[in-house]
Amino acid sequence: MLNYIEQEHIEVCQLEISNENIIHYQPHHAVKKAKLNKTKFRIVFDASSYDPRMPSLNDTLQVGPNPLPETFGCLLRFRIQEFAITGDVQQAFLRLSLHKKDKDALRFVWYNLLQNKTFPNEITTYRFTHLPFGLACSPFLLCAVTRELASKHMKIFPTAAPMMDKNLYMDDFVASVETEPQIITLHRELTDLMLLIKILMHKWATNSLMLQNLLRI
Repeated sequence: MLNYIEQEHIEVCQLEISNENIIHYQPHHAVKKAKLNKTKFRIVFDASSYDPRMPSLNDTLQVGPNPLPETFGCLLRFRIQEFAITGDVQQAFLRLSLHKKDKDALRFVWYNLLQNKTFPNEITTYRFTHLPFGLACSPFLLCAVTRELASKHMKIFPTAAPMMDKNLYMDDFVASVETEPQIITLHRELTDLMLLIKILMHKWATNSLMLQNLLRI
């Protein structure tokens, strides 16, 4: 949770008496993951939770069309050419800012982590400032943003931009090209293209020795 605060993905919510925005409090729970001698916990917000008398938050959201490429097509294109590359969008959804009027629909309560005298209570109300994982509309919004980004920069990034539509599945990029110089160009262009909207690519993998040496994989 401290990471959310430090990266400004959430903020303390001012509990105003009058508020024209839609207000919704998200339930959440911890998920335990044990690996070797370490145990980690992550927070999962449940936008599908509902009251018998009321719909869930996800029930009220406009999901939008499915813009994702077919999985089978992605796998085929990945295997066509000699040199392959994969990459992951770091914290994909949380890179997208929320409109001010939508933030109050993503409130939740948590311990007061800021030790702020303005908020002396042990329990504090927070709200998301960026798009969280788990909303029914999150996949469409992420895809819409990345595809709009690519369409606006086709001339500047002639290798990476045209490949975004068919080779980016949610937050995973999978592609293959004919030559190693092409894969170097693809990696550089994709990295720079995503940085235009402050999205970081990481977890690169490739069978190109040239790119492996460049990335020190």
